[in-house]
Amino acid sequence: MYKKTRLIKALTILVMMVAISFSEPGFGQMLQVGENDLNLGVGFGSPWIIPGYNTKLPLLSVSLDHGLRDDWGNGILTVGGLIGITQYAQEEKWMSVLGGETYEYGYKYTSTLFAARATYHYELFNGFDTYAGLMGGLRINTHKHYGTWPTGPSTVAPDKNLLPLGRVFIGARYGFSERVACFAELGYGFTYFNLGVSVRL
Repeated sequence: MYKKTRLIKALTILVMMVAISFSEPGFGQMLQVGENDLNLGVGFGSPWIIPGYNTKLPLLSVSLDHGLRDDWGNGILTVGGLIGITQYAQEEKWMSVLGGETYEYGYKYTSTLFAARATYHYELFNGFDTYAGLMGGLRINTHKHYGTWPTGPSTVAPDKNLLPLGRVFIGARYGFSERVACFAELGYGFTYFNLGVSVRL
């Protein structure tokens, strides 16, 4: 688990470094009507985690924001969509009496997300694109056994279900150039904290 956490942190830092390396000096501008931002994010913490389960894969998401209108106050309304995936697992170990080998087994819980999002952007601080938004959609959950069980290979079929999802969030973007920015979000729904990179298309 510790190694996977280090790997996730390393990948996050790498994404940020790549974004900076391809950017040019200057501040990014808030999305304008008719423009599009592609967002790549990593989410941490979730009210969905079942007690006793650990995060195997944090929420990895791809979303798109489209500038819709700028006649609501001094900000701009964007709409778009999000696709994401996250995975949790309950892991156990047992040792074979005959061979002395150790085996892992447990339950794996995977959620695939499809959501629409609406966001209102308003520059509260100079140089930052601050915003608040709502999301709504569906998540496909798959719950299955994995590994080598003490009783032998599992014959239990994966359990799937479809559930609604929602999220409210606030966030801020800091632009490294006219096209590349990093962002951080706080919210409640499928994750508590998201960070990532936005690219102006």
